[in-house]
Amino acid sequence: MPKRSSDIGACCRIIEAVIHLHDWGFGNLRVSTGLSPSGAHLRVWVLPSTLVSEYDGITPLWCRQSTAEAEVEMCLAHTTGNADQPFGWSEAAAMDADELAGLMAARAPELINTAAGEDHEYREWLWTLLAAAYRSVFPIAFGDYIADPLAELAIAGPGEGEMRGKALPLPPPGAGTIRATTWYDRINALRKELSATDRSIADHVWLHRRDYIRWPTDDILLWPGCQRMRFHKYPESLTAKLKSKDIRPDTRSNGPAIAAYLCAGGERPVKPIGHGWSIHHIYDGQFPIEAGQSVPRAVEDESLFTRTGGLVAIHPCADGIASNYPYFSWLLRAEAYRRFRFDPCQFFRH
Repeated sequence: MPKRSSDIGACCRIIEAVIHLHDWGFGNLRVSTGLSPSGAHLRVWVLPSTLVSEYDGITPLWCRQSTAEAEVEMCLAHTTGNADQPFGWSEAAAMDADELAGLMAARAPELINTAAGEDHEYREWLWTLLAAAYRSVFPIAFGDYIADPLAELAIAGPGEGEMRGKALPLPPPGAGTIRATTWYDRINALRKELSATDRSIADHVWLHRRDYIRWPTDDILLWPGCQRMRFHKYPESLTAKLKSKDIRPDTRSNGPAIAAYLCAGGERPVKPIGHGWSIHHIYDGQFPIEAGQSVPRAVEDESLFTRTGGLVAIHPCADGIASNYPYFSWLLRAEAYRRFRFDPCQFFRH
């Protein structure tokens, strides 16, 4: 077994332990790996096949629809934030995979009993997953608005380079039934419309979005009644408010939106040429996702132009992607909904 850091080692031991549990007769156990909301940690779920999507065999049902809390609670969850302690169990740090399997059976009897049965095809896929994990590479089946793994499994990790272009095959389907099409499905349908090259670019930027996109801290409407025009004259009270925060009232066309973003705690990195990143309106009138849907154009809407829930500072490369690819544009809108429940189209709410 190749050397690897302790946190990745714990993930590998969990996968090996599930293989042992399959050998013990609990063949309906599944493993799902993905990212924490921050994207900083890998997460590993051990769950029964009844809580795994029937379509892709790896996505937990609760990522796609509401699931009974009791069903989720019986599953086992691990994060690399636990370092070398599988599931955060301190006594498991020194255990091998066989010992860990025994502890899992003792700590989660409801989960284990639910998974009684055989699935030889899935057990073979677990060996494929483990081989990738040995290289510090894991499939990313869930995270904040990641690409849907229906076509192929995205991979991430320190060993990603050596497996680039070698996407993992999908596992056998799970037994969980998704009840209805969700907004998540609609956004990922846009991803499938992209060429392979464009899809890989969009996925890379979104996976590393902290390097390309900055969000404000708060959702505020700085200047009700203001919309974009060539030059602006700020009210005296607003000028005083901005100056108290050391923000210069920018009178140019997009100046009030920039001031709103900064006033709401947003960070605006500087380009190599000395200018700040663009402040991008994520609702720009483009890319309706439903028939008959009207997407507001924030710069022409007095209630949206300085509304910070719809503003981001964006790297020039990501700016071009957001302005030209419906998929990426709707990822930004989904993130605005997650952060601020900002949803002027009433798309996510419904």
